[in-house]
Amino acid sequence: GITLILANRFLKTHKELERGNEIAAIEMDLAANMQKMLLPQVPAGLDRWDIAMSFKPKYGASGDFYDFYTSGGNLHGIAIFDVSGHGVSSALITMMVKPVTFRIFNAMPGQKLDAIMNLINEHVSHDLNRLDNFVTCILLRIRDDRVEYVNAGHPDLIHRVAKTGEVRIVDNGGNKFRGEPLGLALHHHWPSVIQFSAEKDDLLLLFTDCILDARNHRKERYDMDRLMDSLAGAPNGTAAEILDHLLASFDAFVKDMDLRDDFTVILAKRTG
Repeated sequence: GITLILANRFLKTHKELERGNEIAAIEMDLAANMQKMLLPQVPAGLDRWDIAMSFKPKYGASGDFYDFYTSGGNLHGIAIFDVSGHGVSSALITMMVKPVTFRIFNAMPGQKLDAIMNLINEHVSHDLNRLDNFVTCILLRIRDDRVEYVNAGHPDLIHRVAKTGEVRIVDNGGNKFRGEPLGLALHHHWPSVIQFSAEKDDLLLLFTDCILDARNHRKERYDMDRLMDSLAGAPNGTAAEILDHLLASFDAFVKDMDLRDDFTVILAKRTG
């Protein structure tokens, strides 16, 4: 009798777990589909820029997201974000932060990027704190050959200078320039604005940390040095051709090892 009771309890628990897994899978598919509708296509036919991107969510719904700010064939800005954690909750946060950033960026063309980033942080911090998540991001604003750049706790921006072939991390001459991630509000350390020139055939590379943290069979990280070397050796082709070179180098390193995170890389080439 006791054995039968235990068996029935086990069967009931197993069925409940199966049902829970089914609901979780449905929720993940729903979040992934909603997110796909919100994420923009890579803009084509821009006057002075050529953009290529690789976006590979780990679980369908992604904590990585991005945006392109364009009008009339002109590129005004690029944003890339990475929400802490994975799965449905992270994907839902992307759906909250993306429209807030889009609205504030486009409504404040005369304001400095640090003020824009701080205002975005004010709008989203309350909800992020309640959810125990934070968001790292890069925001670029582009005006002619000038690029304004702010970084909130995100991996570095890389710039390949066409005239010299130099591949450099865009920083503030060794001074602190990163702000804290959105939603932390630990020290209220705001980002500093960095301005630099992007001339014809220059490349800008934005990415989330998956590409740096990915490991090969020997447990070696791909890391920043390998990524910069790959960009230095890339041909001077289209943005898509250059990105293909980067991805081929990366794939040759990791081979068949599974990625542990959402994967996003954006390559922007100045064409005129």
